Amino acid sequence: MKQVSRVRGTIGLENSLKQAPEENRYDEIGKKVFRHKEVLANILKYSVPEYEHYSCQEIMGFIEGNSISVEDYIALDTDSRIAGDDTTMTSRDETNLTFDVKFRVLQPVEKPVHLHIDIELQGKYHPGYPIEKRGIYNLSRLIGSQIEVVNAKTNYNKLEKAYCIFICVGNLPQYLWNTVSYYKFTNTKNIGDVVTKEENYDLMGLVIIRIGEAVDKNIIDIIRFLHGIFYDVTEVDDYIDFSDNEEFRKEMGSLAITGEHLIEYGQHIEQENTRKEKERAEKAEARAEKAEHELEILYRRIEELEKRIKQ
Repeated sequence: MKQVSRVRGTIGLENSLKQAPEENRYDEIGKKVFRHKEVLANILKYSVPEYEHYSCQEIMGFIEGNSISVEDYIALDTDSRIAGDDTTMTSRDETNLTFDVKFRVLQPVEKPVHLHIDIELQGKYHPGYPIEKRGIYNLSRLIGSQIEVVNAKTNYNKLEKAYCIFICVGNLPQYLWNTVSYYKFTNTKNIGDVVTKEENYDLMGLVIIRIGEAVDKNIIDIIRFLHGIFYDVTEVDDYIDFSDNEEFRKEMGSLAITGEHLIEYGQHIEQENTRKEKERAEKAEARAEKAEHELEILYRRIEELEKRIKQ
C-alpha cells in the first residue's frame, strides 16, 4: 500500500472509535465519529475531486467546524402556515427527514466558494427505494436551502455546489463490495454555436460508496479508510496518527464502531455458523446411520456364515 500523509487524531475520536458493538448503536456512535474533522477530511480527500490535490491537514482547515451538524432537517413544511415556536421543526405534511452529517467546506479557488456536504450512513442498501433517488432529493434540498426567499429579486448567483455522499455498509450483495459510483449534473448536448460554463450548472455531486466485509491490499484509499472505521479500526492508523496516545491505542485493539450493519453482520455470522454446525451435525448423523447400516449388514453375513459352518 502506498504511503499517505496522516493527520493527528484526537482522543475524542479515539473514544468514539473505542465503543464496543454490544454496548452502543449505529446512530449514537457512528455519527459521533463522523463529526470529527480528521474523519471528514479523509472522506473529502478520497471521494470529492475538488480536494484530491490537498492534504488532509489542509482540508481540515477548510472545514467550517461550527457548520458541522448531525440530523439537520431536510424537509420542513413547504406551505405558508405558521409553525409557531415549535423548536423540533416538525413537518405537518412530511416525515421528519434529516441529514445524517451536514457541513460546509471552503473550496479555495480563484474566487473562494463553499461546498455543502451531506454524509449519509446507510445501514441497509435496499431500504425500499433507490438510494440514487434519495441522494438526488437530498441534493435538491441542499441547493434549495441556500435561497431563503424566491421572488423577482432573487440572486441565483449565490448558489454553491452540494455533494451527497452515501456510505453503505451491510446487506450488500458481494458483487457490490468495495465499489464506488459518482454522479453529476452535466451538459449533454448543444445545438448551434454555443458554449456553456460548467461552473453555472455543475452544482450537484452524488457519491455512493459501498463497503464490503473484506478488503484486499490493493483497495482504494476511501474504501480502506472506511472499512477501517466500520470493521477493523487498526486500518485507520494508516490515515490518522494516534501516536501521542499509543497505550490507549493498544487497549483499543481492533474494535470498530458499532452499527446496525455490525449487528446484522454479527447475526449473519451467527446464522452462518449455526447453519454450518447444523450441516456438520446432519453429515455426522448421516455417517453414523450409514455405519450402523453397514454394521447390521456385517452382522447378518456373520450369522449366515455361522449357520453354514454348523451345517
